[in-house]
Amino acid sequence: MKIAKYILVIALLFLILPVFANNEPKFTYVKQNLEIFNLFNFDELKELSKSDHPKKTLQNKINYALNNAAIDNSINNNYDYKFKNDTKIGNYIRIASWNIDRGFNLKQIKQIFNDSDTIFLKIKNPNSEVLKKAKEEREILKNSDIIILNEVDVGMPRTGYTNVIKELATTLKYNYTYGVEFLEVDPVHLGLEDYQWSEERFLYPNVEKIKIDENKYKGLHGSAILSKFPLKNVRIIRLPDTYDWFHGETKRISDLEYLKRSAANVIFKEEMIREIRIGGRIAIIADVYPPNTGTPITIVATHLENRTIPQNRQKQMLTLFKNILSISNPVVLAGDFNTMCRDGSPTGIRKEIKKKLKDPEFIARSAISIAIPSAFVINTVVNATDIARTFTNPTVRSIPIFAPNKERELFKILKSSQFEDGNYFDFRGIPSKTSNNKGRSLSNSNERALKGFEPTYIFERPLLLGKYKLDWFFVKAYLNNQNDKEGSYKLAPHYGRTLFELNYIFDKPISDHTPITVDLPINEPKSFLNKKK
Repeated sequence: MKIAKYILVIALLFLILPVFANNEPKFTYVKQNLEIFNLFNFDELKELSKSDHPKKTLQNKINYALNNAAIDNSINNNYDYKFKNDTKIGNYIRIASWNIDRGFNLKQIKQIFNDSDTIFLKIKNPNSEVLKKAKEEREILKNSDIIILNEVDVGMPRTGYTNVIKELATTLKYNYTYGVEFLEVDPVHLGLEDYQWSEERFLYPNVEKIKIDENKYKGLHGSAILSKFPLKNVRIIRLPDTYDWFHGETKRISDLEYLKRSAANVIFKEEMIREIRIGGRIAIIADVYPPNTGTPITIVATHLENRTIPQNRQKQMLTLFKNILSISNPVVLAGDFNTMCRDGSPTGIRKEIKKKLKDPEFIARSAISIAIPSAFVINTVVNATDIARTFTNPTVRSIPIFAPNKERELFKILKSSQFEDGNYFDFRGIPSKTSNNKGRSLSNSNERALKGFEPTYIFERPLLLGKYKLDWFFVKAYLNNQNDKEGSYKLAPHYGRTLFELNYIFDKPISDHTPITVDLPINEPKSFLNKKK
């Protein structure tokens, strides 16, 4: 009888122990779910171009597409994965983030991850130092374990109807998840009408009418995560809508907006276009389990709104944080935050007047200019200086009236927000843990320049303007005191890099955004452990 009891206890242990030994949430693991790519036929998308309030069956499809992610974990099971190793930080994983501008230059992006150097045969700058740097940056990006992507097309004429994320995943042999930001239903995209501000007019200026392949048109645009590790517990967080991409874009362009767009085209060659869409900005959240780490890492790929005021991006970030604050394991938040320090929404005469009348800083400056005529010159100089200082450093201090920075509040939110486990996003800047020894706030995770940050978005322009820091990494690991420079560095950000030369060495940039990377040590770096001793 005793023997039978022992056997029963041992059998129960065999059943129970694996549950404690493996903390991966198997019930949230999906090997493959790709139905989002084929939800809509062309006639349905045509119907949606006329109204964003369709019949119930079509609305249900929209709801499904906008709130569920495509997932493919069948490509890489990382059975033979080996960590990269650095003498200073030991074993680590590398994460990249890149807004790939819809995937216009998909061929070049795929070539980066091939072994051949043929990608560098045709470059605009044969300077040996520049080429050497570009090759080094290529190796950095090529060795990323996880890649966050913004502006990814699926089935769009402008990118050859390619499923951009599937193509990249197949080339890299990475698993992926894809979230739909927008259904692209502009009548011009669908070949139903011509329009002077359409993207097609810029892409194909010599073509009278774009021919649309109705069988290939999918009309999807969104964000994605590529990973060497299976992606688990994937979910979509839809951020507050701060610009109406359907009705806002269908309205007739006002005179002021027309002038604004014309000026942008002349000064910056910024191709401001109409894009009638259904949807809005999102965050894709997924857990990955690198081998032997003992904990998942939660990847949060996000894209904040550009056509809005900075305060609305803050609103989106607050919503996102409320959805992730309960995550007790390390978190990597990254993507295109569109931190432009200005209002990017379409404008009009009445809107501009109302906006100015509600702006206390504008009223104060105007009052000073009236009272002190010479202040007009001072205001002009201050405004120019303010623009220059915020382009590449949207975290810079805000000086009310004279040099306001309305984007700064976004970074204050991220710095001050505490997760339920007591930890914070890592804002540290330790020279030895940066890629260029420029140790100031956030430089462990985002590369600093001599002044501000290295820009990630640059206009093609005749003037020395148009550089922005829009793309970011924020990492929460085991730092429970923001001011503790000696706090834990396990899975904390190291060596944030901006891969400028790789993106701009060719005749045309690969993307209008530059890729960025950050390294996370799997264990406490030896230098840190030696200090503790």
